[in-house]
Amino acid sequence: MELHFNAKNYLQPLLDALHAERSADNAYHMKRYMKNQFEFYGIKSPERRAIQATFLKGQPKLGEKEMTAMVKEAFQVDEREVQYFACEQVDKAVKRYSVTFIDTLKWMMLTKSWWDTVDSVSKTVGRMVLQYPQLTKVMDKWIEGDKMWLQRAAIIHQLRFKKETDSDRLFGYCAYHAHSTEFFIRKGIGWALREYSKVNPKAVIEFIDTHPDLSGLSRREGLKWVKNKGLLS
Repeated sequence: MELHFNAKNYLQPLLDALHAERSADNAYHMKRYMKNQFEFYGIKSPERRAIQATFLKGQPKLGEKEMTAMVKEAFQVDEREVQYFACEQVDKAVKRYSVTFIDTLKWMMLTKSWWDTVDSVSKTVGRMVLQYPQLTKVMDKWIEGDKMWLQRAAIIHQLRFKKETDSDRLFGYCAYHAHSTEFFIRKGIGWALREYSKVNPKAVIEFIDTHPDLSGLSRREGLKWVKNKGLLS
């Protein structure tokens, strides 16, 4: 990577390529789906990823500092597809980065925050926690903090852990926010419980049965898989 990395210059060819394929009709519907919070080029994911792949050919791998600079530049762009690009590139590269890169992921989730980017970055947070187990202490701080999107990230970061799930931490986080009235927290709890039920259905059923303070949404979502599998008595 060059000594003086210019994130704006790096991204410009990608922005030009995305702009050339914009669709006003698609952009209108995508913007509405996201509650009119963001602008869009109107490029659906398969086409966007094809454009990205062409752009990335011949590009060097970004180091940790360069990636952080690129992410912060990408999040200044109005069109949401550029933030999706940044989220995807971070997820592919994070295994090469140090434990301090968690600060970049935190910044991403607190900037132009909505479920689409937060959920994507939460998956990357999970990768980092598996790589650096000491980051569980950061998750503990997030779950007890006052930032709703970080709370959600802490709740769902183990979604892909399967048998590596720290069930005590998962259940503890869900119990901590059982009384939450925030939709995205309630939904996140249900999602996390549902995914873990595929590994340990008995434990999830028992947890839900012994926590009547869980919202109806969390309970329904958490039991959806075991119900479909006929595992509820």
